[in-house]
Amino acid sequence: ITAVGEEDYELYSLIVNGEAFTSGDVYIVTGNVTISATSTLLGQGTLSTSYLDKLGITDKSTVSTITFYDNLSDVPSSVSSTTEYDLTSSTNTVKVRGWRVINNNSLYDLHIASRMTIKLPQNSSYMFSLYTEDSGVGSSLTAINNLNLVDTSVVTNMAFMFRNCYNLTSLDLSNFNTSN
Repeated sequence: ITAVGEEDYELYSLIVNGEAFTSGDVYIVTGNVTISATSTLLGQGTLSTSYLDKLGITDKSTVSTITFYDNLSDVPSSVSSTTEYDLTSSTNTVKVRGWRVINNNSLYDLHIASRMTIKLPQNSSYMFSLYTEDSGVGSSLTAINNLNLVDTSVVTNMAFMFRNCYNLTSLDLSNFNTSN
């Protein structure tokens, strides 16, 4: 028997005919077999600081909006049907998924989702600063939606997080945990 947990889950236990199964155990089975398994959700996923690179965004000034989701079923089907990118910063955590969609202004709308709240990394400096130093072009970022779904409890550096985001007209940071 080979048992593998579903993506984002770790196999917690496997019971074969009422007995706990240990990897490598050999069973000789006659008759009916009853198998039950339980799994646990892996730890909270952390958004990679190189999420734009992972999305294939080479010109930061082409990003118009960023929308966060803490439930994959909330991602619109028009978005989830496009190419999915892995934006997770480490292994053995819930996967952070991302999509890029070109809007009517020929700019990118980014969608970032996970099965649970997405953590920002300890060093989140410049995280949403989409200024392009080479060209001197300011950010086209007009909105960060559902920012309240982001967990900032482990962040120790938020310096310049929104640097040069001149087109952001409002931001609700009331949910940000700045204790660190």
